[in-house]
Amino acid sequence: MLPLCVGRATRLVEYILRQPKTYHARLRLGQMSDTGDLEGEVHPVASAAHLTQT
Repeated sequence: MLPLCVGRATRLVEYILRQPKTYHARLRLGQMSDTGDLEGEVHPVASAAHLTQT
């Protein structure tokens, strides 16, 4: 069974699965697309080379 919660029901996911909600994201710093998503043309905005991972 795969529960699917949409909208306000997403608040109940941690109770249905008996685990806390987690979110995973992948991003690229210093870039922007003309549509604001993955489908648009990517344009460099700034260098993020000075940033480090902690």
